[in-house]
Amino acid sequence: METKCIGCGSVIQTDNKLLPGYVPKEVNSDEVYCQRCFQIKHYNKVQKVDTTDQDYLNILHNIEDNALIINIVDIFDFHGSFINGLNRIVSSNDVLLIGNKLDLFPKSVYPLKIKHWMRRTAKELGMKIIDVELISSLKNDRIDEVIELINKYQGNRNVYVVGSTNVGKSTFINSLINHYTEYKNLITTSIFPGTTLDTIEIELNNHLLVDTPGIVNKHQIAHYLGEESLKAITPYKGIKPTIYQVEPGNTLFLSGFIRIDYLEGQKTSFIFYKSNVLEIRRTKTENADNFFKKHLGGLLEFPTVDELELLGKLYLYLSENSYLKTIQAIDEER
Repeated sequence: METKCIGCGSVIQTDNKLLPGYVPKEVNSDEVYCQRCFQIKHYNKVQKVDTTDQDYLNILHNIEDNALIINIVDIFDFHGSFINGLNRIVSSNDVLLIGNKLDLFPKSVYPLKIKHWMRRTAKELGMKIIDVELISSLKNDRIDEVIELINKYQGNRNVYVVGSTNVGKSTFINSLINHYTEYKNLITTSIFPGTTLDTIEIELNNHLLVDTPGIVNKHQIAHYLGEESLKAITPYKGIKPTIYQVEPGNTLFLSGFIRIDYLEGQKTSFIFYKSNVLEIRRTKTENADNFFKKHLGGLLEFPTVDELELLGKLYLYLSENSYLKTIQAIDEER
């Protein structure tokens, strides 16, 4: 019987360091972390492996009929973490929609309103769900509520946990493992996309709890950033709104990611919800192009020039109810 890495699910092998599941030949154990998971857990370093997006999708297509599906989404990036076409992939199986990272939201935001919004938005995106819950897997908050839902809906079925990369899926799985078993934090977790590489099966209520690899959504910005920029945009604690008073002719830069030109209207307040690492800089709109060129990589610390090339151009957007325009931050000459 083949041995799997207990951190990422890859089949253990000793032949090729570039392939998933590699361990040195001298390692001999039935329960082992591959070299990649060991480096993530102990050094927060991630090693690239030869896998494709289609490899991950194929695993989802192999989900059995009559299973209970738990779909984890990042409520701070709902659309970015939503798996388009998941209903077709999981067929007629029941789906529980779980919104993670509740701890990042300001205390003034009511969880019930978030749940109602998730239901409505999921329906608009074609997702048929049987229930919704909110959690903070990092803080281990409201995990008991999810366990109650699992007990309510599981019946005589295996449970599959699915989600895109970076939604906290493996941290959620660890919370369930901590609840149901004597093991602690078995599954490898990190901020880097693609930590879980194959299915990981854990016994749950006399059936299987199956962790699946995170699906890569190419429209997520995380896949185009290096380690430092990814850490900078990823919030780690509750976000407090940052308020700026802006007059016509002002431009705001959210580091080097976003440029907002306020062209017409009354003096008004702009409210930002962002990672505490990202700084907002203000300048006159007439000087904004030169400001961007001069300070990218300095005051506008993130992203790097190479990352901007991968991200491509931002597009002009005119809101329906105001004169606010979000204009491209990358000039035509670059």
